[in-house]
Amino acid sequence: MLKSIGYMDIVSADDGEHGLTLFDRMDVPPDVVISDIYMPNKDGIEIVNALVERKYSGGLILMSGSDPSMIQMAQLIAARGGINILATLLKPLNKKTLSDSLRGSFPA
Repeated sequence: MLKSIGYMDIVSADDGEHGLTLFDRMDVPPDVVISDIYMPNKDGIEIVNALVERKYSGGLILMSGSDPSMIQMAQLIAARGGINILATLLKPLNKKTLSDSLRGSFPA
């Protein structure tokens, strides 16, 4: 979906742990991290905590297909940790919602 709206420099991970491993290997942190709340190995709450610990200064989009209260919890942790929250989205996502969430801060 990201490629279809013009974003080509994309790194993706199979789960939260893999995502953090990739994040830590980057010479320059990504402009945006998009994280689901429910993932294997490390969930979205753990990802947000890790981003706060790493003093991540890019944008964060949180998404979930189930419990909105978990998104709110992750959003609160991120905000208290100084993370720039671009959006919180409910799945299923559509291109327009995702595009609108990204374009304000990070044009394709």
